[in-house]
Amino acid sequence: MTEPAFDINNGAPPTLDHVVGNAHVVRQIRTALDAYFNDRAGLSPNRETPAFPHTLLVGPPGLGKSLFASIIAGELGANVHEELAQNLFMPSDLQGLLMLADAADVCFVDEIHELHPTAQTTLYRALEERKLFLATEKGHRQGFNLPPVTFIAATTDEWSLKRPLRDRFKLVLRMSYYSPDELTQLIIQRARRIGWPINDDAAIGIAAFGRGTPRLAMKLLESARRCARAKGATTIERQHLDQASTSNRSTPTALARWSSNTSPSFEMRAVGLYGLELSPPAWDCQR
Repeated sequence: MTEPAFDINNGAPPTLDHVVGNAHVVRQIRTALDAYFNDRAGLSPNRETPAFPHTLLVGPPGLGKSLFASIIAGELGANVHEELAQNLFMPSDLQGLLMLADAADVCFVDEIHELHPTAQTTLYRALEERKLFLATEKGHRQGFNLPPVTFIAATTDEWSLKRPLRDRFKLVLRMSYYSPDELTQLIIQRARRIGWPINDDAAIGIAAFGRGTPRLAMKLLESARRCARAKGATTIERQHLDQASTSNRSTPTALARWSSNTSPSFEMRAVGLYGLELSPPAWDCQR
């Protein structure tokens, strides 16, 4: 019997074939990958290998944009250089990230809408011309040619990007909320991959409370599993989810009422919780 994992991220899907939900995004990626590999197969030996199309992942928090970026890189067999846009304070920070990459590598920047406008200008010129312009000691600017690198970015607000930068992304993947059936399937898949036994009723309940958002569903799964283990149980059942959902602020019944009367568009503007812009009750085991 496989030892259960303690980190829920260990069960993340490794390839496109394992992805649940956002089927339209999976189709777009698969089409782009097939075209890319067919183009590579037709190149003569002395031709430079082209980069995969620069990709922009768009959608609300918690839908798996970073996961899709990782899967694309994995399908390409590429090394990944990852950074948060908030850490790229100056154009020189962005230039340093791009200069680290070798041919066929992937550079991934999350929260790219937080990128400074000056750095955005540097980036779209680099994507368009495959060239960086670096200041010399004498105050001149010297061009530095970049290898064929794939640039992937993720954002919750694509319209905060300068239009010239948005236009440089040839592949735009717009993520959607998950249906209850998709979220149930995802919960069962993740639980099985990390060795957490769960019955169908508990998975359906987590999906119902998950509001179409995998990140929130995984938080609920972790809380329900914590309650199960606190009781010495090995299988996650609906009673453990009910325990996890009980708090001094609300009950599962109150949550169901909140869930049915709240739209995703409203939720995304709500107060943040667990790294999501959602406002359900605190999820933890009440012993």
